[in-house]
Amino acid sequence: TNRPTRRPTKRPVISAEQEMHRNSFCGAFWTDARDNCDTKPHCEDDRDCPESEYCWTQTPCDYYATAPPTTMYPTMMPSGEPTTPTPTEDPSNSPVGTTPTRSPTPQPTWEPTTTPTYFPTIGPSITPRPTDKPTFDPDDPSLTFFCGKSWSDADENCGMRCPTGNSGDCPAELECWAFTSCEEERGIKTDPPTVE
Repeated sequence: TNRPTRRPTKRPVISAEQEMHRNSFCGAFWTDARDNCDTKPHCEDDRDCPESEYCWTQTPCDYYATAPPTTMYPTMMPSGEPTTPTPTEDPSNSPVGTTPTRSPTPQPTWEPTTTPTYFPTIGPSITPRPTDKPTFDPDDPSLTFFCGKSWSDADENCGMRCPTGNSGDCPAELECWAFTSCEEERGIKTDPPTVE
């Protein structure tokens, strides 16, 4: 400036009544007065407010704090031409706060990393689960059908079952006999060959 500034003005003195209403502002409701106190009129009662608005107290706004600030002390000598400060460092290429936190991912390659196999590999062979031992109904009468030369022979030896009741299931010279007392097969006994 070419001339020194004037002495600062004194802070205005606030009366007790002004102090009581320094936080009162007009608004349709209290939050309206609180959030828009920079554009709402200061008030002491509802008559100071526009129509459909009321005078609200105890807002966080201070009417006297928004008054124009007092001037600073005068400068002793006028300042010279304004100077533009020079930057302390060269400007960085990347703005502040946008530096990546991790390295970028590499570019994708055009060729696959591994070659496919032309022939399928032979997988392990899995053997099937063995079947369970067959169970017989104890009330099935065919379980008593056994082969023998006679019924007594079949009942005594219990050599081989013939569950179909057909003598064709028995070895030669034996027939199928029903309702024997046999419970399990003991095997067919063959006579040793005779020596002449």
